[in-house]
Amino acid sequence: MHDNIIRRTSQKNVHDCTGDGLGWEFSAYASNDPPAADPKEPPSMTLESEIVCIFNKRIYLGNASAAMDIDILNTYGINDIISVMDDPEFSLQHSNAQQTVIPIWDSSDAAIEDYFVSTYQFIVQSPRRSIYLIHCHTGLSRSVTLVLSFLMIHRRWRYSKAYQYVKRIRPMMRPDSGFVQA
Repeated sequence: MHDNIIRRTSQKNVHDCTGDGLGWEFSAYASNDPPAADPKEPPSMTLESEIVCIFNKRIYLGNASAAMDIDILNTYGINDIISVMDDPEFSLQHSNAQQTVIPIWDSSDAAIEDYFVSTYQFIVQSPRRSIYLIHCHTGLSRSVTLVLSFLMIHRRWRYSKAYQYVKRIRPMMRPDSGFVQA
């Protein structure tokens, strides 16, 4: 199963996730626009997939299962995990990766917007070359919302552009409607 995930998420025809790291550039795109979907391409994600590359092989989006999978963490070189979970004690003790827990319930009235700027700053101001996995329980709502906010701040994209980009990579994403209004 993991070989399939790795192959699918590293294919250039899905999206280009390369760059020089700290430059934070989408090297495959000449403009600020996300890639258009090609109807001839296979879907970039399947329901079995647990992790996708979002940004320059530095930011990955996944679920709690991926965060607990040592093989996935090692394969992608993930050394920082941002866990967006309702349990502030959620711990990945088996991992060598550094973990930060953002205690947010998957609820429309959760104040996830309180973490948009601090999560962005945490990622871009990292003193070392960190490779991040941002995850929540299913990798569909809370973690997606933080990834959307990162793209909106960093790329200065409107919500619709960030949404289109992430939806292309992770079609089953479903940010909570309350998070979207944030």
